[in-house]
Amino acid sequence: MKVVVLYTRVSPKAPQDELDIVVQAKAVSECLQQVGHECELLDFATLDMGPIARKLRQKKPDAVFNLVEELNGEVSLNYTPGFLLRSLAIPFTGCPPEALLVTTDKLVTKRILRAVDIPTPAWVSLIPADEPFRDPAAQYLLKPVHADASQGIFEEQVRLAVLHEDLFRELAQAEERTGREWFAEAFIGGREFNISVLETSEGPVVLPPAEIRFDDFPEDKLKIVGYRAKWDESSFEYHHTPRTFDFSQVDEFLLSQLKEIALKCWQLFKLRGYCRVDFRIDEAGQPWVLEINSNPCISPDAGFVAAAARAGRSYSEVLDCILHAAVADTRGTLTAPQLLAAAGG
Repeated sequence: MKVVVLYTRVSPKAPQDELDIVVQAKAVSECLQQVGHECELLDFATLDMGPIARKLRQKKPDAVFNLVEELNGEVSLNYTPGFLLRSLAIPFTGCPPEALLVTTDKLVTKRILRAVDIPTPAWVSLIPADEPFRDPAAQYLLKPVHADASQGIFEEQVRLAVLHEDLFRELAQAEERTGREWFAEAFIGGREFNISVLETSEGPVVLPPAEIRFDDFPEDKLKIVGYRAKWDESSFEYHHTPRTFDFSQVDEFLLSQLKEIALKCWQLFKLRGYCRVDFRIDEAGQPWVLEINSNPCISPDAGFVAAAARAGRSYSEVLDCILHAAVADTRGTLTAPQLLAAAGG
C-alpha cells in the first residue's frame, strides 16, 4: 500500500519525551518499507487544516498511519487529524477521533468508568459535578487533565488530603501557573500493571500483561511511574522501575481480571487498532483503572511493542495488524453520499 506516516512536528531542541514521536515515526516508516509498503513521512504542526489537506489529496495514500500526539502543543487536540482524514475519506490507523477526544480527557474517562462500575481511583477537581467522587481518607496525586507520557507527574505532587480546601487551592494555583486544567487523584500505593490490546483479524487480543516493578525503593519513597521513571536517565526512578512479564500462579486470577477489564474498556470507549490500559492494584488485590491510553507509543522500545514481542509478534506484524484494522474499518472513511447509500437513502 501507499502509506503516509503522519506525526507531530517538534523542535530539534525539544525534550526527549517530545522527540520520541520522531523516533516512533521513523521506525514505523522504515519497518513498513521493509515489508513492501511505499511510505512517506508528513509532519502535522498547526490547526491550519488547508495545507495538510492539500498535501494528502496530492499524495493520494491508501492509508495514513496516524501518530499525531498533539497540535499547537496541546495533547487535548490529538483527535483533530482523525476528523480531517475522515472528511477526506482516507483510512487511518488507531482509535477513532471520538475515542481520542474522550480518553485524552482523564476526568471524562473517569466519569464514564464510574458510570459503568469499572473501579477508578477517587478524585478531586474544581468542577462542582465531581463533588461526590472524593475520598476523605486518601492521599492525592496532582495530575494534568490532558497529558501524555507522564508529563507533569512527580512524586512531590502527592498530598495528604487532610483538608480538601488545601487541594482546591493547589489545583487553582497549578491551573493559573500552567494555563491547563488539573485534578487530584487518590493515590493507590500498590502494584502497577500495563495491559495492551491489539486488534487482529480475529478481533481485539490482549497481549501478555506487564508489571512495572519498584525495585529497591526506600520505604519512605512513593512508588510512582512518573516523568523521571520514563525519561530522566540520570534518576533513581528510571533505573529502578523495570518491566516484567513473569508471574507466578498466585497472580493468575488477578491477571484474568485485568484482561477482562481491559477488554471492557476497549468495548466501552469504542477503541480500534491498539490501546493500553494502566492499572494500580491496592493491598486488598482490587484493580483500579488509572487511564486509557488510546494510540500508545509504538516505538521499538515501547512497552506495547515489548508486550507484543512477549506474545511472539514481531514489530512488522504489530504494524501490519494496526494498518489492516484501519483499512478494514470503512465506517470512519465513508463520505456523506456513501453513508446515505449504505443506509438505503
